[in-house]
Amino acid sequence: MQKGQEIFSKDEPEHFHLARLKKGGERFEVSIDADKAMEFLEGKDIEIRDVLLTDNIFKDAKRGMKASEHLLKELFKTDDVYKIGEVILREGEIQLTQEYRAKIREQKRRQIIQHIHNNGIDGRTNAPIPIERIENALEQENIKIEEYKSAEDQVNRVIKDLQKVIPIKLEIKELKIRFSKKYAVKAPSFLRRIATVLKEDWNNDGSLTCVVQTPAGLMNDLIDQVNSFSHGDVQVDIV
Repeated sequence: MQKGQEIFSKDEPEHFHLARLKKGGERFEVSIDADKAMEFLEGKDIEIRDVLLTDNIFKDAKRGMKASEHLLKELFKTDDVYKIGEVILREGEIQLTQEYRAKIREQKRRQIIQHIHNNGIDGRTNAPIPIERIENALEQENIKIEEYKSAEDQVNRVIKDLQKVIPIKLEIKELKIRFSKKYAVKAPSFLRRIATVLKEDWNNDGSLTCVVQTPAGLMNDLIDQVNSFSHGDVQVDIV
């Protein structure tokens, strides 16, 4: 489907994906590339213009009915399609087909299983944990994998749930991270989403030093996320 295309087939509405937001009593929709939308929401380097499949904001995408330009300006305070599309994507609901959601959940499930297999050991025997054992435990405990969160954001929760039936032990690393004054205020809430924060110290120059714990297998990912958050204006040391 090319940008600028306004009408979608009513006979096959399940073959495209939407982001939908209700605002001011009105419904607004954008047609999206599902893969790029998921990457965008996970914080990957994806431009919003690459997420949207058309240059239109709809009130009913399946019927090809565009939203009123007057309402868009009134409610979103702009007529920029990409700015409005980003608001809809971030604040609204993603309408994905069941088939696509199942595919994404399975992909993330495989990533989480592989991570646990690579980084975890049986705490009783110190032996690696077979993939099949992890798979069986996930099914036994009915542990949910969420399609809207990255595998990295879910792995700690999944491990905690699995530890009810498997004595999983991970090597833990401690990092000391110093954020400059520019990023210090927002840093604590950011870090709590991706690691266990042990200590926070505010420095005289307004910078912030934090000590965090993370599984060894996630350490490089955490460092990459910290660098991305602070645009490299950060100091990271392994304790």
